[in-house]
Amino acid sequence: MRMRAMAPQQKASESRERGARTLALALLLDRERKRIPLDRLLHRVQDQASLAPAERALLHELVYGVYRWRNRLDWIIDHLVEKRPEKLPLSIRYILRLGLYQLLFLERIPPFAAVHETVELAKRFGHRGTANLVNGVLREAYRQRSDLPYPPWDRDPIGYLTVVESHPRWMVERWVATWGVERARQICEANNRRPPLTLRTNTLRTTRTALLQLLQEAGIAATPSPLLPESIRLLEHPGLLTSLPGYSQGWFQVQDEGAMLVSYLLAPYPGNCLLDACAAPGGKTTHCAALSQDQGIIIALDRSRKRLYRLQENCRRLGIRSIHRTGGCRSPPFRSSL
Repeated sequence: MRMRAMAPQQKASESRERGARTLALALLLDRERKRIPLDRLLHRVQDQASLAPAERALLHELVYGVYRWRNRLDWIIDHLVEKRPEKLPLSIRYILRLGLYQLLFLERIPPFAAVHETVELAKRFGHRGTANLVNGVLREAYRQRSDLPYPPWDRDPIGYLTVVESHPRWMVERWVATWGVERARQICEANNRRPPLTLRTNTLRTTRTALLQLLQEAGIAATPSPLLPESIRLLEHPGLLTSLPGYSQGWFQVQDEGAMLVSYLLAPYPGNCLLDACAAPGGKTTHCAALSQDQGIIIALDRSRKRLYRLQENCRRLGIRSIHRTGGCRSPPFRSSL
């Protein structure tokens, strides 16, 4: 791959994005070593005001992208690292994953910038030898990008879906046995589509129409969801979510539409008593409170005191009074549990 020198404006851009790449590496290593969920790790970083919106968006893209496509990225690494790829230090493997993801999935990042910044990471967290290894693997991956010998679809569909669509092999095998290879492929492809960032309107305080108008007046591209009456889809990542208009007033909660559907399946109504046994940080719990018009009793349990504190903060912001937090309970009269 031929490299071009960076123009001054490109150097400034890369300098701003370097922090996002370093943070992405740190978060991914924390996820691997400490088994902390990615959304919780990102929530911590999201509160750092020093991150510019572009850096924050790149951080989210890198973290979720590397995790989503890890099987394919690892297959490329194992294919191109000639000597004992299983012995790569964890940090260097993640650095390679980050570089490959930028090279093969992010068209807006120039290839020379992806290689240069990834090699710089390898220098910081490894040594000259690992930096040379990273440089060689990335260049060769880019050169072979259209001809990488993935498992062939016609002879090994399970291997193809495991690697190319980056799904666990046991899961692919189960789906193929249940629905056949074509349906399994459709499911894998659907799983890999990037879900929209969605806001759930807090109907205790406003309407979806009013919230949409507030967002649009602030220049934020948003559209009503066709699936749920209180859901709004953001068409691009807005940066720091807590700075969105209406957040501090409790007009919305950031929540995935799949999670919203769970509350509808439970069908809460005013006056009922519910138990949420894993409540924090409270997305589904507060949704149930809104659906029951904040006129029931919801007992919220969670083993994490810190996460229950986040639930308390969400209830205060959203103006919800029907949720009662506790670290344990014996036998209250629940109609249903979530």
